[in-house]
Amino acid sequence: LQNKILEAMAMRKPCICSLLANQGIRATNGDQILLANTPPEYAQHILSLLRDPEKQKRLGLAGHQFVNDNYGWDAATQILLRALRNEEGTSH
Repeated sequence: LQNKILEAMAMRKPCICSLLANQGIRATNGDQILLANTPPEYAQHILSLLRDPEKQKRLGLAGHQFVNDNYGWDAATQILLRALRNEEGTSH
């Protein structure tokens, strides 16, 4: 589920998910993603997005940037490099 949310965010789609699904993603509620746990909360977010195209765009762009910053190749490469550097430091 989290991969599907990240994929949608990467495509600049405004996303709504549960708090549980967001635990692994760690996006900021109201800025990069909208969080809901009950059907009325989901409905409220959906209606707010349908009524506000600018909010759709802002949320989509912020989500896209979040995915690039945290899950893109640059971020993954930095994590790998840090892990390799730590391993090199322990092997001497």
